[in-house]
Amino acid sequence: MVKQTIKRIFNFMIANVLSFVPSLIFLFAVEFLFRSLWIWTKYPNLVDTVSFLICSLFYGFTFYRYFFVRSDEFKEFYYSQVKDGGTVKDVAKKHILYYGKVDAVWIIVLSLIFCVLPQSITKVISILFASSLLFTATIPVRIVAILLWIIYVTAVYFVCMVFYYKKLEKKRIIYNKD
Repeated sequence: MVKQTIKRIFNFMIANVLSFVPSLIFLFAVEFLFRSLWIWTKYPNLVDTVSFLICSLFYGFTFYRYFFVRSDEFKEFYYSQVKDGGTVKDVAKKHILYYGKVDAVWIIVLSLIFCVLPQSITKVISILFASSLLFTATIPVRIVAILLWIIYVTAVYFVCMVFYYKKLEKKRIIYNKD
């Protein structure tokens, strides 16, 4: 269980780092192609905010890909549950009871550590928490920003989980028809 949890934490970090890639592309595009546009020069913080928004939105895709799809553990869990006659809703509830509690604890612990660290350190390691940049960079009260980020990550977790299990269910039904 500990080894799988560490692997999930690692995949969480990978998803965050990869979610920063479209933001970098956007920043380079703005810097080289659209520098002369008045809106970017008149509102320089807008570039950062849009970049962080892109990063947070893309995080849902990278989280799904690197946290759920890459996890053989979740796939095995799903197939073991539906073998006993469970539905996607049942599997999702059992997932929350079995994995969700542990994942919620480490996500909250990481978030609180991130919240307590001095600003100088968080700026250096923020790429590991790239999905938080929209919240931490635009909301002045740090604890509120982190709480909103936790809510966002939790929502992404549940949406990705349900989507992943529905996708597995669809594959299972198609496979069983043949």
